[in-house]
Amino acid sequence: MAKRAFLLLFFLLGSLSCSDNDIDIVEVEATVEDVRDVPGFEDCAWLLLFNGQQYKPSYLPPSYQEDGLQVRAKVELLTESASCNSSLELLRIEQIALAN
Repeated sequence: MAKRAFLLLFFLLGSLSCSDNDIDIVEVEATVEDVRDVPGFEDCAWLLLFNGQQYKPSYLPPSYQEDGLQVRAKVELLTESASCNSSLELLRIEQIALAN
């Protein structure tokens, strides 16, 4: 009986630990944009531009806050819009470095 309960618990924990919401990390080459003086984007401060679209990082390290800076980053595209401008998608930077 104990073995049966253990197996049931094992299968339940295994099925609960699997998630359909796996994190999808994408590697991109992007340009940092300073939009603090752009009407409608002032509160966004810094954006990343890649694939012809602007994205709002949830956090951009200060050492990468330079307009026109070319970077290579591993990012997670989030499903929510940026609070500073609803036309922008939010992303989380997992890794960032200067582009070669």
